[in-house]
Amino acid sequence: MAYRATPLENGSSPSELLMGRRINTTLPVAKTQLQPYSVNKKVLESKEERRMEGYKKNYDKHHGVRNLDELDPEPESEDDFDVTGYQHFPVDTYPGCSPLMSSHQSPKAYSQRASSYTEASPVPYVTRSDRTSRPPEKFDL
Repeated sequence: MAYRATPLENGSSPSELLMGRRINTTLPVAKTQLQPYSVNKKVLESKEERRMEGYKKNYDKHHGVRNLDELDPEPESEDDFDVTGYQHFPVDTYPGCSPLMSSHQSPKAYSQRASSYTEASPVPYVTRSDRTSRPPEKFDL
């Protein structure tokens, strides 16, 4: 009950807006204030509108909001752009050069792994750090 009796920024409490009168709380209230009355909706809406405009103004000032320039209704050249938004360069513009491709557009080259069924060479080999490496004897089958 105490929350509902607390006035909002517009001056009326939620219970006043709901029931059209102040509610009886533990705080002493005059009997005349407990009588029903009608709330002027136009005045209430104008107060709410001013409050929201103030919130918007403070938010815009704090976050550096500004109006954007107007956009052209149609692009300069429709031939240079794909539906996906990537720009394509004609090959004849740059003779001898391939069209530019992004890394995600270029085909991937996969190296073929050595088959796991091939046998390891029993000959010891020398690593980069000049260490001689040879397979353990338990692998000699």
